[in-house]
Amino acid sequence: MADALARAVFHTLVAALFVEALLRLWNLSHPGQRLGFRLLVLGVPLVLDPAFEWVMPWRGEPAFRETQALFAGVRWDDVRVAGTGLYAVWTGACAALGLVLLLLDLGPLVADLRRRRAARAHAPPGWTEPVEARVFRLAPKLGVAAPRVIALDKPGPLLHCAGVAHPVLVVSGGAMALLDEREREAAFAHELAHLRHRDPLAGWVLMAARVLMVFNPVFQVVARVAAREIEWRADDAAARATGDPLSVASALLRLYRAAHAAEPGRLVRLRRGPGPVVRARHRAVEARCRRLLDGVSGQPLPFPAARYVLTAATLGALLYRVV
Repeated sequence: MADALARAVFHTLVAALFVEALLRLWNLSHPGQRLGFRLLVLGVPLVLDPAFEWVMPWRGEPAFRETQALFAGVRWDDVRVAGTGLYAVWTGACAALGLVLLLLDLGPLVADLRRRRAARAHAPPGWTEPVEARVFRLAPKLGVAAPRVIALDKPGPLLHCAGVAHPVLVVSGGAMALLDEREREAAFAHELAHLRHRDPLAGWVLMAARVLMVFNPVFQVVARVAAREIEWRADDAAARATGDPLSVASALLRLYRAAHAAEPGRLVRLRRGPGPVVRARHRAVEARCRRLLDGVSGQPLPFPAARYVLTAATLGALLYRVV
């Protein structure tokens, strides 16, 4: 079992480096296609490695390692660290790091779900109709059916899409008061873009995969990058639908700042200086705004399906000899 876990980590690392090299070689900036290649990497430990174990069990035999393998991780056990093989040390360190990376995102996710669950007070009658009308006008531009709107009479800046089988758009009075007309349009377009690609479902599937691969820090990092590509894709779709990337960036920044200002104890943490996790979130939002302001939406490459298939086949051939 330990060997299989260690191989999964190393295979994910090789796949991630290979795909990153391809993205840089092709100068690919289109977030939708970049996401496709990230998903290929995530499929290595989830699909390719189990297929290797089931279809090609001889890869685990000593003869294969000695004569055909390009790299065999178990050879690291010849190097001892405090009486323990380097292979075991590396596997344990990866598992610990993977757990930390998962908890860094799982904790805020649980807190956010609790905050949303607490916001149950619905808006007074008549408040929802203007929002529904705006969403109904925007939905065809994003290629999605207009979802049901849940309006909340809350001061907090809540604006998100939710639901898998029956998606809804949740918006609070605080978010509406915070944004001007063009920013509201941009924010609604962003959420409709998420619904267009069924991103709420994708987010849950991605988190479930991260929990399953808790021992794999490379998987955790690539999954976080995939989530970033999902947000970039929605940003670009909203900018195209509204023709106003500045309002998309402005709405994003206003909602982010308001949400952080509302966090309990936030003023105390600000006086002490933000921690590394908060700084990472700041940089992520800054990068999204900068992309929108610079107009870096990216052009899709031709023949994407052929590129995916060729990349997957090359990874399979390469990782076949990495045990």
